Amino acid sequence: MLPIQNKRKTRLFSYARQVALLVLFILNTQGASLPDRPNIIVILTDDQGYGDLSLHGNTLIQTPNMDRLAKEGVRVKEFYVTPLCATTRASLLTGRYNQRTGVFWPTKGAEVLRHGEVTIAEALKKVGYHTSIIGKWHLGRYGQYSPLTHGFDEFFGFRDGMIDDYFDTTLEHNGRPTQIHNYITNALTEAALRFVQTNQHQPFFLYLSYNAPHIPNQVPEKYEQAYIDQGLPSQLAKVYGMISCLDDGIGKILQTLQKLHLDERTIIF
Repeated sequence: MLPIQNKRKTRLFSYARQVALLVLFILNTQGASLPDRPNIIVILTDDQGYGDLSLHGNTLIQTPNMDRLAKEGVRVKEFYVTPLCATTRASLLTGRYNQRTGVFWPTKGAEVLRHGEVTIAEALKKVGYHTSIIGKWHLGRYGQYSPLTHGFDEFFGFRDGMIDDYFDTTLEHNGRPTQIHNYITNALTEAALRFVQTNQHQPFFLYLSYNAPHIPNQVPEKYEQAYIDQGLPSQLAKVYGMISCLDDGIGKILQTLQKLHLDERTIIF
């Protein structure tokens, strides 16, 4: 699909650059009719490590749906990344070094994406895509720095770097506070499913930005208990349970794409 460069040739042909190249390809596919353009879903988890996947040799955790994405797709094995929330997101959405976007720290105003930056959402919106971010933004808290000013038609989630309670919390839907009565990972998954179903007849870009397994370590009891039964300590059981819940959500998205016959024309990162 897209070439993976040798690290001796470049040190920053990263995931963000792969997405940016895909967008350029779509923008230059002038001959394709709008309905024939591929849907794009970018799924980002928060603070999940390389070893937190059964695909990578972890025998304690089960992540069949994430493993499936890797096995059926292209694996980008050379990835140079900033180890912080906001900086990674700035590069992901713009395809640029985070310092050039004005984002160089996760707090104290250093996480604000400047207005002049062009995001993937802005580029795709200009060529007819319906765009949505569901989940964590973390690139500007106040009104003028909302995702809605950076190319997203819809926003369901929260703007800060983290929230304190993953159960029955208050999120934002297009500028309005919205109380959820659910575990947050499940609420974000359900919002993503609604978006896909609603926009199945037009090209869409969905940035599904989960906040798990970032602290606080909170998860429905059944997910934690499954790992406690394996003999894991409570805190590790919670983290792995959060990842299993994520994996279940990703599985539901894959199933919905297949059910709606969108799987053959949807690219998932």
